[in-house]
Parts: sequence; C-alpha cells; structure tokens
Amino acid sequence: MKRILPAKFLFLFLFACCFHSAYAVKAYPDPIQVIQPDGTTLTIRKHGDEFLNWTTCGDRLVKQKPDGFYYLAEFLSDGNVQATDIRVDPGLIRQSTTQVFPPAAAIHRARILREEFSRIFAARSDVARLRPDIFPAVKGASASIALGQKKFLVILAQFSDLEFVSATAQEDFFNLLNQEGYAANGGTGSVREYFRQNASGAFDPVFDVVGPVTLSRPVSYYGANNDEGKNMYERSREMVAEAVRSADYYLGTDFSPYDNDGDGYIDNVFVYFAGHNEAEGGGDHTIWPHAWSTYDQSTTVDGVTTGSYACTSELRGASGTAMAGIGTYCHEFGHVLGLPDFYDTDGKENGEARGLGRFSLMSGGNYNNAGRTPPYLTTVERILLEWRADEIEEITTSGDYRLDPVSGNSAYGVATANPGEFFLFEYRKKEGWDNSLPNSGLLIYHIDMSENLVGGTSAADRWRFWDGINTYASHQCYDLVEAVYPESAIQFDNQIPFPGSAKNTSFTETSSPAAKDHAGKPIGVNLTGISNETAYAAFTVTMSNALVITGTVADVEGNPLEGVTVSLTYEETPQNTFEKSSITGSGPLVARFRKTGTDNPAATATTGQDGKYSFSTESRQGLYTVMASKEGYHPAFREVDASRTGTVTEDITLTPVEEPGNGILKKHGPWEGHGVGYGSPGGTIFGAVGFSAQEMAPFAGSVVSTLSFLVDGSSADEVGVFICYDNECAFSGVLSNPSFGVMMQVDLSPFLIVLPAGRDVKFGYYVNGSDYGWPLATDPGPMAPMGGYAGSSLEELTTDWKEKHGIDMNIQISATVTAQDNMLFSLGYYMIRYEQKEYLPGDTFTLQLNDSASVQGVEKPLGVQWFFNDLPHAAGDVITLTAGDHTAKAVLTFNGYTQTIVQEIHVDPAQQ
Repeated sequence: MKRILPAKFLFLFLFACCFHSAYAVKAYPDPIQVIQPDGTTLTIRKHGDEFLNWTTCGDRLVKQKPDGFYYLAEFLSDGNVQATDIRVDPGLIRQSTTQVFPPAAAIHRARILREEFSRIFAARSDVARLRPDIFPAVKGASASIALGQKKFLVILAQFSDLEFVSATAQEDFFNLLNQEGYAANGGTGSVREYFRQNASGAFDPVFDVVGPVTLSRPVSYYGANNDEGKNMYERSREMVAEAVRSADYYLGTDFSPYDNDGDGYIDNVFVYFAGHNEAEGGGDHTIWPHAWSTYDQSTTVDGVTTGSYACTSELRGASGTAMAGIGTYCHEFGHVLGLPDFYDTDGKENGEARGLGRFSLMSGGNYNNAGRTPPYLTTVERILLEWRADEIEEITTSGDYRLDPVSGNSAYGVATANPGEFFLFEYRKKEGWDNSLPNSGLLIYHIDMSENLVGGTSAADRWRFWDGINTYASHQCYDLVEAVYPESAIQFDNQIPFPGSAKNTSFTETSSPAAKDHAGKPIGVNLTGISNETAYAAFTVTMSNALVITGTVADVEGNPLEGVTVSLTYEETPQNTFEKSSITGSGPLVARFRKTGTDNPAATATTGQDGKYSFSTESRQGLYTVMASKEGYHPAFREVDASRTGTVTEDITLTPVEEPGNGILKKHGPWEGHGVGYGSPGGTIFGAVGFSAQEMAPFAGSVVSTLSFLVDGSSADEVGVFICYDNECAFSGVLSNPSFGVMMQVDLSPFLIVLPAGRDVKFGYYVNGSDYGWPLATDPGPMAPMGGYAGSSLEELTTDWKEKHGIDMNIQISATVTAQDNMLFSLGYYMIRYEQKEYLPGDTFTLQLNDSASVQGVEKPLGVQWFFNDLPHAAGDVITLTAGDHTAKAVLTFNGYTQTIVQEIHVDPAQQ
C-alpha cells in the first residue's frame, strides 16, 4: 500500500470551531414540468446554483413574476434578469438560435460570493489543513463531528401561509432520517443508514426532529430573490433564527447536546421548510436549498450558539405532494461534515465541465432516483471525512488486476511524475446506494492537488479553499475520465464508465482518452482488457520501461540557475551504510554515506539559462540519484525509484552557503548527501546542534531570526523545530508545509525568542513518519564540539552522537540571531532605547530610537520631536538622571499621520 494523495493535503482535519459559508445544491438537471395559475403546463429547466441561477423554457430565458406566470426575460448589462411583458405560451414557445449565457457582471458577482463564502466554509475539510502559515494559530477541534455516534438537530418550519402537507410530519421526517430499512415514498434507506454504511460504521449520526414550528411570515418573504435572481440569504437566516427561538420557547428544546465537539457552537441546525424548493422548479418565491451561517442572526440558547445551518424542502419536484427523498439532505449534510461541491460551480464561464455528475453525492448524485438513492461516496470523499485510510494500493507492476466495488473501500492508484497529481480507479456496481447509477463499470479519476496553475490559481489552492475545484472544463481538478472522448461527445451517462455502453476497454498512453498527466506525459501504466464482471472490474496492466528524469534547478527565490552540474548515478541496492549502536526504543542508529554524483555517474548535464536538465534512461530495480552542484551553493540530491516509468520531474533548489559570523551560528560543512537515522522509514527522531554558554555569550539578549536545516527524504507525517536552553525546551512548533532534500529556512522572528546568558543552547528539529531511513542530513565530518545530537525524544539529547554512538559528523542545522532592538525595528516597531531596567541617580539616558540603517523595508519618519519631562530636546541628547519618575517622549511624523512613543523611567533613590 502507498499513500498516493499528498500528505500535506490529507490529514490535518477539523480546523475551525464552526463554519460560516453558503453552499447550495446544483439545479435539478432534468426538464421540469410546472403548472401555471391558469392550469397550463410548461417545461422549464433550472440552471446554475444558489450563487447564480436562471431559468429557460425552450432554450429561451424566462422569469416568473409574482403573479405566478412565466414571462420571456432578458439579461441586463449589469447581470440582472428582467422579465418582459410577454407571457410564455406553451404552444408558441420557439427554440432560441443561441444558448442562454449570463453576462460577465453576473458571473463576476457570483465569483466574489463564492470566494467570500469558501474562505470560511472550507474550514471543516481536510483540505483546509493546508495552512499557508508555518505555525498554525488556530487550534483544531478536539474531535471530528463525522466520527462516532453524534446527535444533530432538525427543525420542521412552516410558514404563515403554507403548512406541512402531512399531519404526521415529525414522525415522517424522523423515519426518513433515522429508520432502519426506510422505504416510504419509494425510499431505499434513511439518511442515518446512508452515512453509517458509507463510513463503514465509523460514523453513526442520530437526528432529533422537533416541530413543526410556525414562522411569522409567508414563504415568499423568506424565499424572496433580489434583482439579481439570487436568494436573499438574510431572509433565510431570519427563518432559521426564528425557528430556533420558537423551538426553544414553545417546544422547550434543549440545544446543548448538539455541540458535539465542545466548541460552544451547535454543530448544525437543519431546517426542513414546508412546500417545494426553487432548485427543483418550485417557483422563484421559494427557498433554494443551501448551507450557510446565521451570522448576525446567531442565537445563544442553553449555553450554545447557532452557527452553521442547512435547509431543504418538505416536498420534491416542482409541484404535487410527494415527500422529498434523502438526496438533497445528504448533499447539504455533506457540506456540514466537510465536503466541497464537485460540480462546475461557474456554469459556462470557463467552459462547461461535467464534474462527477450522478456518480457523486457532491455533484449531481443527490437527484438519483428522484433523490431517494444518492450514490456511494467516492474514495476521495471518504478520505476527506476520515472514513477511509489514505493509503491506496498503487499499481506498480504488470499483470492482471481485479477491483471490487467502492462500497468496500477498494481502489487502486497511480502516481504521476508531478507531486500531487495522480489517478484513482474505482469499480461502481449498480447495487445498494449505487443502484440508480446510469451504469456499472470502472471509473477513472484524474486528480490534481499539485502546484499546477488552473486559471491563475494552483490546483492545491483550489482544493484548499474550495475555489472552483471543477470549474475549468479543460483542467478539472477532480476529473472523471469518461470512456468517451472528448466529453462533449457523450450522449448518455451510461457511456461514462469503462467499458460502458461505449465499449471502451483500454486506457493507455495511445488510447482516447489517454493515460497522460496534465503536462501530456504518459504515466507509464497502460490498462487493457477492461471488463465489467458484474461483481468486480477486471483489467490487464502493462508497465512501460521508459523513464525520463527531468527538472529545473533554481535558487531560493525561484530563479533558474545556469551552469549547475547535474549528475545521475544508479545503485542496484543502496550501499555504504553501517550500524553504530542503539537508541533505546527506536532500533539502531545508522549513518549513511550516500554515493555522490561524481562516483561513476551514469550521465551528467549542465543547466543552461532556463536551469533545466533531462536524463533519458530505463526502468529497472534499484535507485537513481540526481545530484546538483554549483560553487557557492549547497549541493542537493534527489532519489528516484528506478522502477518508475514515464516521466519523473525532480525540481531542485540550491541554497547559498553561509559562513559563520555576523550573527550566523553554524558548525556544519557542505552537505554531500550523508545522513543519520534508523535505516528504515517511520518512527520519530530528534536531531540538534549545540552551542556552549561560552560560545553563546556574545549573543545573550539577541533574538533568534531564522533556523535553517535540511530534512532528507521526500515526505513525512510531521516535521517540527525546537530550541533548548541547557536541556530545557524553550520553544517548539510544527511546520505546516515542510520541504525535503533542500536547505529549509524557517522565520522565527515573530516569536521573539530571546537568547539567555550563561546557558548552553541547542537548535534542532524532529521528523515523525519519514519515508526515508536517514532523515537527519549531515556533512561528512569530522564533528565539531557539540556538532550533532540524535534521539527518540528531547530527553535523549544530552550527549553528542560522537561520544554516544561514534558518529563523526555535523548535523545540517544553523541559526541566525539579531540584536533585539534591530529585530523589533525590522518588524515595524519603533521604540525608545531603554538600556537598563533600574537606574540610579547620576546615570545617563540617551534620547535615541531603536532604528538601524542596516534594516531595510521599514517606513522612516519625516521628522522626530523629542521631549524629556515635557521639555523639548534633540535626538542624541544625554540626560543625567535624578531620583524620581521621568518620561521620555518621541513624536514621529510620517506621511499623513503621527506616532507618539513614551518611555517611563524610574530612578530609585533607595539604590543610591
């Protein structure tokens, strides 16, 4: 088994205490029959979602007026929809010669709304853990609301002019949400059954249903659309707030059990409102199902506060009295748990993408079987909710394969040369929750969570912020690879799986569609003979033996480096390791001397102005090592599994060599690929470099600016840094996005870590769950005093590794320190220099700021006025202090504003 999904994407789940964004279901995808007030019937289609939607009839734009009739309409230049006075006549409606498409103004508004809402709503998703900062300031929730048995509140709300159809609504909805074997109204199971079965028992939601409560206003008030055709969410918030207050006051509902994670917020309030909904053609005056936040309508009851809510309708379709199925509830509840939308959320703006369609609950699958049978969750959706391990069996060898249904968590994966871009394979069988899919067969997903740019935004950020994951038709980040290519040629959804009705049995580098990444490079895995064996999918894999290793060498600023020598070496089995001794509880400590690229290289190359290199070779068992070196820079290494096929991209960053002095604390020499570790992946190892109290004496009172170190390997579950005074940990933190195989510099200046006098100092880092056996990078030696420490915990870093284990190397760690005044000034803080905490009569005080000419990028004042005890002075004046309290003041004049700094000075006569 291998982790195919990027680790930094996956498992740092559950950030925010609550989410506050709006997400809605996609419009009903099929034609809708609506009955007008005069009894005539129209066939309309709804388009878009809650952020931007419109209605067509015969491909003509129409709009429903308050009288209930539909009229021909037009988009105004500002993006609003305006109805004409021409009522739609079902017998005379003609096809339009052009497709209806919203103007740029409407699309722009919708984009702003999505961005605004996504920034907060995405917090419940695994993807939200891709934090841009080094040390996350937000503490994760104590427990996932999507694990274990949890209780959720559902309120039934009817309007002053519209009541629930059923006289037993509370019982009906309790059964729909909770009942084992729910079958009413053609149902195929309850909401609780759906989520429990998809979670393989890891999640068991219990839904408490209260109501109905009657709201004070008609449905048209809460469902009103503004001039842009969008639902007025403030009215929906009013509906929820009023429903909560009514349930509390009239029904005595206790809200405290519904804060499952103990953060002070009700995890979710779900409202079933009476009547139909707008997404299914229920009329423009009805509410479009959505999830959002109560914002300014938040209410505190029983010690907990409302935050997120979701809502949908009692009835399904555009008319009639058929009770809703579970599909839309499951979709909105999926947002509550932390799932994004996987349909094309911007319509045709960037090409019309198919998304995942009926094969995903979070695309269009909520409408399967009239909403009664939503599909099984996909592999990625299960991983996002922690209902499935992230380790997916990777296809790495030729042979015959069998793939069981996704309902049992079966899947295969194939990594591409681009980190974060991969393919997943699932088998979907028309049974259980998948019984209403268009067809059984093999589904192939092309997933991009990499740094590839998609519409100017990286694919990783589109996942991280739920920013239009599938909005670009030419580059969907969760792309369902249909068996028909191009996807615009698809006529029926039963053509989508392999082989499907299209009878496509191949997915290779020359097939259509082709097994290639977004850069057009073959993935090296070719599937043929794809068949649907009713109970499973079968296929034959042929691995390609061609391997191209390519990449770009750049400096730390990302600028390509010219004249870099890049060499490629091959080892059938990695050599040059030796066992030294044992670290208690962690196995033997091993030092590895890596073969350098100068040891009989298989090939060499020199980069040009673009910094690029490329080696064409073949796949075989063993290990390729790529080494990049240039005078004045630390060499860098990349290891490539020689059994890989296709194109492997290994970009390399070279960092300049910094010599000790000028605030640089360093004992190691250049890195030549050597390292220390347990000799096998996994485990936790701490490494540090030490400096004696004597060595640190000149830096007492200084502030740690940066910590530089190198973690070898390509990934780890966690990397963190620490600083110890003597053997006491003074600072520690976890990195959210560490780099590997390259000197990494962490900015510690915001933490104002002040170095003490008279104490030894150790600077270090730890690695947990490394994929490499020697993650602590070292030079070849010999070791300087206190040049290297290693252990399975901080407590074991008391004796250096030369004395304890006989390892004569220096760990690749260095630090930079800065005078405290300079550090504060570099952060933009002007202060009056205050040399002593206690002054005696006769001591002197110099009027000066903490500014430094060596610090760049800080706005300088246009002028400074000095005062001592409110009397004017000049900068640099030396004041002889007398007993008592004094005040030094500086008034700084900047362009457009002033800043006043005051320093109180106490001179104690008792100390004289």
